Amino acid sequence: MNTVLKASLVLLVAIVVLSLILSSIHLLSFSTPKPRVITDIQSKLWTNTDTLSLKEDEYRRDMKIPLSDCVCNIDGEVEEKRRYDGSHLRRNGERGSLDREEWNKKLKADEEPIVVCPSLSPLEYVGGGLKVEPKKYVKLAGLSVHENFISNPPDSVDKNPDVSITFASLEGFGKIFVEVPDLYREYVTVVNNWKQKTELRVRRDYDLFTLMLKHVQYHSTYYDINHRDVIEVRLLNYVIHIHVHIKRKTPPRLYDPGPDNLLSWRITIVTATQKLASVKRLINSVRTFYPNLTIVVGDYSSDRQMLNATDVKQYFLPAGHNEFSAISLGVSQVRTKFFLLVKDSYVFTERTKLEHFVEKLENVKERLHVVGGFFENERGELVEGDEFYKTFRSTPNEANGDCIVLKYEGYRKLDNYPQCTVVDAVQHFFAGRTLPWWGVGFDPSLQSLGLDAVFIEALGTLRIATCSDVTILDPDNISRDKDKYDPIMQSSAEILMYKSNIQCFNL
Repeated sequence: MNTVLKASLVLLVAIVVLSLILSSIHLLSFSTPKPRVITDIQSKLWTNTDTLSLKEDEYRRDMKIPLSDCVCNIDGEVEEKRRYDGSHLRRNGERGSLDREEWNKKLKADEEPIVVCPSLSPLEYVGGGLKVEPKKYVKLAGLSVHENFISNPPDSVDKNPDVSITFASLEGFGKIFVEVPDLYREYVTVVNNWKQKTELRVRRDYDLFTLMLKHVQYHSTYYDINHRDVIEVRLLNYVIHIHVHIKRKTPPRLYDPGPDNLLSWRITIVTATQKLASVKRLINSVRTFYPNLTIVVGDYSSDRQMLNATDVKQYFLPAGHNEFSAISLGVSQVRTKFFLLVKDSYVFTERTKLEHFVEKLENVKERLHVVGGFFENERGELVEGDEFYKTFRSTPNEANGDCIVLKYEGYRKLDNYPQCTVVDAVQHFFAGRTLPWWGVGFDPSLQSLGLDAVFIEALGTLRIATCSDVTILDPDNISRDKDKYDPIMQSSAEILMYKSNIQCFNL
């Protein structure tokens, strides 16, 4: 009995001791500073970090995967008359080199800055995405410091009663301003406020320091509509960089859809003509299905006969101009959000549903700029072929220009419209957003190469899809004549290759 009692007492004592130990551990987890091993690591990271230099060029070189420069070796893929090699253009020497250099500088200026975010940083910050208009100000939102760095700093960190942090505009495009509330002026000192380099000294209190960081502002002082600055933030020997995008706000370009949101307020038909009979047939077919749509006709014929039709705007071009000149003139006169480009030989049918084009162009998820349609034959049957699916595969060569190869294939189906395929070029029957096309245009000197040359110039600018649910009748069957060859093509090809820095391409 005594043995059992002793064993019970020992067990009870053990339970009490264990409870006390667990309770002490629980209290220590809230009341004691971090273990020494953690603060030692932070000490090394926070005090021995050198200034981060802006080595953007070095980082960008490291990102690139080494690739061999392209060589124009597409003889086996494309017949000779459809291949254009511009290597001989390099014999022009330095002609245009300054323009190319200016273009490369523009590309570099438009690149998103590389933001280096150090690991285990005592500072939390927004490295990019900070935007401000010229001559205005923005707060350095998201800037904060680790509580342990202020309240319980490592041994190697200076334990002065004040904590000092500096801000500097590295490019000199702005000034730093710290707004100090009257209540805290006794505990806060600002050196060189409203200067390119400003120092903020705050009494060592985490809540106060955090509050004052919320009152730091960047003021843009140098006017330019689009440029960038870098704010260097230094806390003891630790340095971070915050990128600021200074950009003038662009006014929106809004199109009035009209009181009843009618299609006639949203899309305009554009065509070019040399033959009055052809364009009259097109207009009559349009009026069968869309009696109120505006039709813009760029007339580059020599006889200058008036159409005298309702809602038809006819513009005459001087002698010597071509179809692309007429299209450019027509598109420049569009005042609706969208336009439809058609040849004067086409004929509208029951399947020419412009509403389908507009629906896709207005889809906010797809964000398309161009939607191309298909053709149908005289029996109303859908005409399919690889010419409706065109992509341009480009391989870079910085020294001699890129190599561009036309492939008859698509990239992918649209998520919301499986009947549509993402491509780089479409046929001469498409709807487009007016505003982006004003920036692309139809260069008359590329007329002999056709629309493919226009879409090569628009690479990386327009989101394009081709869709089989909208068709038009092409009775002359001229849009799909891939073997048509014009001796002037070589001259146009050289212009395109020089303008777009292309070594070679095929059509």
